[in-house]
Amino acid sequence: MDATVPAISVVMPTYNRCGVLLRTLGYYGDQTLDGSSFEVIVVDDASTDETQAVVSGLLGNFRFTIVYSRLPENSGPSAARNRAIALARGDILVFVGDDIFPERDFLEQHLVWHHELYQEDGAGALGRVKWSDELGCTPLMRWLETSGTQFAYGQMVHGQVLEYGYLYTCNVSVKRAFVERTGERFCERLRFCEDSEWGLRLMRRGFELRYNAQARASHHHPVTLASSLSRMVDLGRSTGVLAEVSPSNFRRITNADRYEAHRWRACIMRMMLHPVMGRFLYRPLAEFCERRFIADRVFAACHASYFYRGLLSGRPSPKLAG
Repeated sequence: MDATVPAISVVMPTYNRCGVLLRTLGYYGDQTLDGSSFEVIVVDDASTDETQAVVSGLLGNFRFTIVYSRLPENSGPSAARNRAIALARGDILVFVGDDIFPERDFLEQHLVWHHELYQEDGAGALGRVKWSDELGCTPLMRWLETSGTQFAYGQMVHGQVLEYGYLYTCNVSVKRAFVERTGERFCERLRFCEDSEWGLRLMRRGFELRYNAQARASHHHPVTLASSLSRMVDLGRSTGVLAEVSPSNFRRITNADRYEAHRWRACIMRMMLHPVMGRFLYRPLAEFCERRFIADRVFAACHASYFYRGLLSGRPSPKLAG
């Protein structure tokens, strides 16, 4: 390989998070890989804060290359990632968030996975993400990390083959040649579930995703019950577009097949998840449990109810972080 061409291109969309972005880039300066082995592509989704000035001031200050690109208007994470894919030069694309702090051997673990363990064109890796220790992880956050409502790391075993719903773009890697050959890009109509929808199309083209528990990173994103429920409402609102783009993915996240087979069960579930139940029963219970202990059924019912609220409203979702 030409020494000037990096082995890895880190794809990092960002939107109005210049403070945490600055910290995140600092972690890449401490990677065990030589700086010539990777580049970090930061695509700014038309931030209105100081992101452009902050990143511009960093160019040339690290031992690795930072590629900065700015979208003309806020277009969502899909558009930002597609721009980064077009700019990437590395054999391996590692998708991360702007608030994901990598361990020192993070990129090395992704490189070994692709160049030594799974060299097949369609092989990919999902890395491990946990909450940043600085945040003081609450029982609610621990539940979100493991239950499947946000992440499902509690259900995975190292080396396990995963379904498309587990393709989390906070820490996942694919071979650029496979993406180029298939021509599959992120759907820019979607601002939620865009990663799993992309994963579904990749897997239909021969992609195989496995869990690499050794590629570790920390998620520096404080979460409260209020912010998590707000996310569920936005997710529910966005499912109208998902139903048009990917009916099978829509059916997966709404459990449509399960409830259509038993109409009586669907009726009972609609009553149990009614927004009134969420507001006056599940949320007060979840607020009581939030910082005390993991209450799986209470948290699950509360989040499902707020998702259902968004699903019923069907209003356009506001601009979201890239």
